[in-house]
Amino acid sequence: MFNISTAVTEPQKFRVDGETEYEMYSMDHLTPEQEADVVATLSRFFSLSEELGMAGSKEKAKPIAEKIRTTRILLLSKLTNVPRAELEKWPLSAQAELLEAVQQNIDKVEEDTEATDES
Repeated sequence: MFNISTAVTEPQKFRVDGETEYEMYSMDHLTPEQEADVVATLSRFFSLSEELGMAGSKEKAKPIAEKIRTTRILLLSKLTNVPRAELEKWPLSAQAELLEAVQQNIDKVEEDTEATDES
């Protein structure tokens, strides 16, 4: 026998530069349409990353890298309430840190779901 919980936790909160507070969403916080959109955006992000690795030349790599940046910002804007225009101003290191936190948040929800399924 196993138990399934339908409870959705509150979005995780985080601060930027110790001031502005934002929320980070897991897949549980999304509507079915938003979830499909996020999964498609994630797929595009990973496909572009693979494509970049096979580009071969700087001329071919640059437009792919620009698409990766745009897709990364789009993904972060879908999984947080940070305005897209604000994300575009952030340095890559801050975007990467938030992307890692988003990934960990998604992984945690998946791990919690698996643990509930195994109980």
